[in-house]
Amino acid sequence: MTSFNEIADRFGTAEIALNFATQRLVADKDRRKGSIVARLVDFVSETDAEEEERKAREEFDRIKEETIADVAGRLHKLAMSSLSEDPAEASRRAAQDALCKQARSVLEDVERLLELARDARDKLTTAASACSGASSMEMMDAFTSNKGISAMSSISTSNAKSSLNTAGEALRALSQALPKRSHDLGAEAPNDFLYLVLDFADFPIDFLSWMNMGALDTAEEKCKDASVHVAKVIDELVVVEDRRRQTYERENALLLEIDLPYLLTAAEYVPQAIRFAIPDHLASHGAGSSHGAGPRM
Repeated sequence: MTSFNEIADRFGTAEIALNFATQRLVADKDRRKGSIVARLVDFVSETDAEEEERKAREEFDRIKEETIADVAGRLHKLAMSSLSEDPAEASRRAAQDALCKQARSVLEDVERLLELARDARDKLTTAASACSGASSMEMMDAFTSNKGISAMSSISTSNAKSSLNTAGEALRALSQALPKRSHDLGAEAPNDFLYLVLDFADFPIDFLSWMNMGALDTAEEKCKDASVHVAKVIDELVVVEDRRRQTYERENALLLEIDLPYLLTAAEYVPQAIRFAIPDHLASHGAGSSHGAGPRM
């Protein structure tokens, strides 16, 4: 992996290039500001100096982001290398890391379910609105012989069918993704979550069957009923997500507690020029305040 000093050299090169480009841009502006024609050209187009400065700034921003990522990676590698020299501590760290990853995996599962549930709710709302509009147009068409109204009614009905199909797909995706047992989301899941999931599994989602029977009003009401049902699922999932997030944050904090002294030691080797890239959770413990740099690493 790239050393801290190599990372610092790359960042410094980009910084110098940006400074030179900025200086050339300022000089170019000063040289041209006495000419009305030149000022007009500056207003309507990008000059060579402006283009050079823009590209240098874009490159600097890219290198800065890479510097932040590379410093974090190098810190972790050095810290893990030092930690591995203590077998007992390394074993404790491995066990905690496994718990942290498990907690993170469970949290991500719940987040994915919440995303599906919210997507289903939004699409149900859209479908209900489309059915309402199509129903109104259908009623207008029934009392008039206007071909324009008839065409609009046909389009509205087609749009409603499309919205219902989209809502049905979203609802099926949610139904299939929901766990069959509440403990799949962790032992701390609400006791009534299982009943909610089982109830949801039997909830009708074949919206197009109502459309095929010409029951726009029925389809609208069923969408609203389904939306209320999904809202209950969302409420339960929000509770589960909050508990799972707390669990993950607790496990992650314990992992950081193990890593912290090794990371702080590694941070001493970061050159002053790139100490801005030290992660905030280390800087808050004083790792970013050093005015010198340690040995080359």
